Amino acid sequence: MDGATERVYKTIGKVKLRLFIFSPPDLRPGQRRPAIVLFHGGGGKPASFSRQCRYLASRGMVAITAGRRSLDEHGASGFDVLRDGRSAMRWVRANAAALGIDPDRIACGGGSQGGGIALATAFSKRINNEGDDLSISPVPGALVLFNPGFGIRDRPEMDAKNRLKPEDLPFLDDATYLLHLTKDAPPMIIFHGTADKVIPFAHAVQFAERAQSLGIRCQLVPYKGRGHSFYDEGRAFGDTLSKTDQFLVSLGYLPPRQPNGQPP
Repeated sequence: MDGATERVYKTIGKVKLRLFIFSPPDLRPGQRRPAIVLFHGGGGKPASFSRQCRYLASRGMVAITAGRRSLDEHGASGFDVLRDGRSAMRWVRANAAALGIDPDRIACGGGSQGGGIALATAFSKRINNEGDDLSISPVPGALVLFNPGFGIRDRPEMDAKNRLKPEDLPFLDDATYLLHLTKDAPPMIIFHGTADKVIPFAHAVQFAERAQSLGIRCQLVPYKGRGHSFYDEGRAFGDTLSKTDQFLVSLGYLPPRQPNGQPP
């Protein structure tokens, strides 16, 4: 991927799972910058978030788009995919010094199923890959979510496609993120189309209202009449990225944009 450094964060059999790291052009040895790890949706590839990564790197943070197993290509279960996300976050935090990253300021995000993976890094404490160093936290400092899946139980008709294994069934609640919201959850922003037929907008409203009732900073940004994966198209791409920028500035992950700075 042009402009990115490629690293393998996990190997499963013959499958090597990779991260693509976009570093700020002015990153110097010994610096510790904020970072973000982004996961693509079920039908995407790591390059799906390359434009967002390039922009965020230009603004001063280390931006990473992460590969993971897929249901179709690798025969992975829905839980395997969540384990990959938590492994990726652990790898980034463990290698933060070498990457020029502040381990205490690593955000996470993604679109559709990738958004569900990001939520799992924050809330699915019992879903872990065998061999991971569990002493390293995968929990991000913030979440940036694009029409995310709010849990494997959101759509019962997807159970077959998720290829759930008998040993995973006791952990279904761990992948139902509404159940694990607590007041110490990371701040988050959610972009969601009101006409989404894949992940209904009502799920986003329910999740955001529950989070807000607990005092969690959870900003739901609705896009009227837009469907699934709208955020990568036309004006919505620039608008969601601009609001992501503002959110990250408010957390101190990005510097304020200069008065003459160009929006995404």
